[in-house]
Amino acid sequence: MERLAFITPKMSRESGQWLGVQKKIRGQARAFRKLDFEVELFDFAPYGYDANILKDLIRSHAYNRKQYQELIDQVKKYRPDAVYIRYSFSDSHFIFFLKNIKRLYGSEIPIFLEIATFPYDREVRSLTQPGRLYLYVTDLSYRGKLQRCVDYIITYSEYQSIFSIPTIRIENGVDIESIQPAPYNKPSGVYHFIGVSNLVYWTGYERMLHGMADYMKAGNGQKVYFHVVGDGLYLEPLKRLTAEKGLAEQVIFYGAHAGEALDRFFQEKHLAIGNLGVHRKGMVTNPDLKNREYCARAVPFVTSTSDPGFSADFPYILTVPPDESAIQIKQLIDFVENLRVEHPEYQREMREFAEIRFDWAVMLQPVADRMRRRLRTEV
Repeated sequence: MERLAFITPKMSRESGQWLGVQKKIRGQARAFRKLDFEVELFDFAPYGYDANILKDLIRSHAYNRKQYQELIDQVKKYRPDAVYIRYSFSDSHFIFFLKNIKRLYGSEIPIFLEIATFPYDREVRSLTQPGRLYLYVTDLSYRGKLQRCVDYIITYSEYQSIFSIPTIRIENGVDIESIQPAPYNKPSGVYHFIGVSNLVYWTGYERMLHGMADYMKAGNGQKVYFHVVGDGLYLEPLKRLTAEKGLAEQVIFYGAHAGEALDRFFQEKHLAIGNLGVHRKGMVTNPDLKNREYCARAVPFVTSTSDPGFSADFPYILTVPPDESAIQIKQLIDFVENLRVEHPEYQREMREFAEIRFDWAVMLQPVADRMRRRLRTEV
């Protein structure tokens, strides 16, 4: 059985905004084990990624060199056949780490680098923290050196090469076994919508708040509630907008949750809200992990971008315009009602579709095949 070193910079973070990333990483690790790899997770968080003060970043150089050396020692003890890394950013220490892995094991050890979002320049430039901007400039200076050490880049985009490195293009998946389908809830004049997200600027949930305020002003009869489960930089701005719009009773914020607690939040929900602001990153398609999780939970959902994992006629998605317009709440209610009549078995059908199409073991099969070809073992 081939030994895979899975290196990720997020697992030790305690902030709720990282729960989704941590769940994804555990699902990927479980999938590689299903694909007959022995997997060891190496948790590593470079100092300075969340820093706001430049003096902290300057102090971080000695820390990062020490941490990367310790990581090299840990990987050396494990003696992997292949290395899979979730990309954070490039700097001199990361390049030092990659070169040392190649020096230890020779060019025959394949290094796979997963870049969760690409292109990411526009996203990072939009951040205001001096620390993030400093790291962006550092990344620009060093990422051109990746091609000397990295064999393949795993991407969710359509790019055939990134930083002059060939890509393996996959889609986001889910760990089906860890996700429970939500129980059916028949609407009765009251509608409960749910959004689960790391709340950042491309989540776009303020479009829902503007739409709910417009819906209330119009004097419509149905009651609508929006349950927001998540944390992040845009949590407080969303709370302020909720108060300004007089929606304190209709919009409820719960913070970040996972596991059984998250399962309970999906009970008695009629519709899930996906990302509504991905166009702010300059993207027109988005294989969003959130969409796949909603599908696995058998909850119809709303999104503002096309998702290559679903056909254009997939009946359980409502696609809204990729712009800054307020969400039309009446349209969401009509979608829920029509779906219940036209597709009474929608929950079973959504769950079965997710099991066949989106399990991480299915998504990572091309990566596993490429690893084994590089290792000259029989697939």
